[in-house]
Amino acid sequence: MNKKKKRSKLKKVFFIVILIMTYIFTLQMLNKINFDVKDKRLYKFLINNSSTLSSNSSYDTLKKIINFKPNSLIINNLVYDKKTSTSVKPIDDVISQNDNKGEPNQDQTKPAIKEEDKRPTVYIYNTHQSENYNGEYLAEYSITPNVLMASYMLKEDLEEYGIYSYVEEDSVSAVLNKNKWKYYKSYTVTKSFMEKRKKEMPTLKYYIDLHRDSVKRKYTTTEINGVSYAKIMLLVGLDHKDYKINLQEAKKINNKLNKEYPGLSRGIYKKSGKGVNGIYNQDFSKYTFLFEVGGTDNNIQEVNNSISVLAKILNEYIKEEEGS
Repeated sequence: MNKKKKRSKLKKVFFIVILIMTYIFTLQMLNKINFDVKDKRLYKFLINNSSTLSSNSSYDTLKKIINFKPNSLIINNLVYDKKTSTSVKPIDDVISQNDNKGEPNQDQTKPAIKEEDKRPTVYIYNTHQSENYNGEYLAEYSITPNVLMASYMLKEDLEEYGIYSYVEEDSVSAVLNKNKWKYYKSYTVTKSFMEKRKKEMPTLKYYIDLHRDSVKRKYTTTEINGVSYAKIMLLVGLDHKDYKINLQEAKKINNKLNKEYPGLSRGIYKKSGKGVNGIYNQDFSKYTFLFEVGGTDNNIQEVNNSISVLAKILNEYIKEEEGS
């Protein structure tokens, strides 16, 4: 009996030791992750919009891999303090407290927005929905930052300026497969989406097609005041009769970028002829724009920085067009 009891105790001790070692190893691995999201708004975006990622990433997984502040890690919906090795507060409470710190109650300072004022004027879509960004810090968690995520970032940023938008979620590849079309027909698919949404939402006026370029990082990245940005390029197709109007509008936006954020724009790329689409749905409206935001080597923080700038520029441009 004594031998059996000793064996049983040894098994329990061994099991506890294994658990402790596993826990320590997990913390060490998490501490090595250096995906430091300095922008709290981006952190909140990742949490609240995890369903927009290319995989079904869980709410908790995102919290585990993103540093919320220098001395803390997000673990199982709690803030884990590395100095005291204790779980402090639910992360939602921390976000809520930080958001309200030093700020007046938003309900008291902002009147309720009427539903009719929320009708979208901007349509955001991705003709090439499979274009991804650098996910080096997120790959092992099956999280792939992509252009659809960038679209939701733009939607959120525009809303801060009182500009409401609709992000297209219908699958381009599903329509291509259903019709047995080649990849180059993607613009045909997204044009059908545009026509459909315009009928459903007559208030739509500005059409933004977000892409990601495939050139090297040195061409798609710049630093402004110590902040790293994914460069922005506008593309204009010349293979339709009214292209000069589209080009004129693209120049207005590009001029604003160059004036306010020198070095951020890669300019306007004009495309026409054999082997290219040459139209890019810009015959749909003079307010149809194609933006290449960053490239394959840019991370989601750099993209987020550039999207914030793009929203600011678009806000200025739209207000000028609307005469307000």
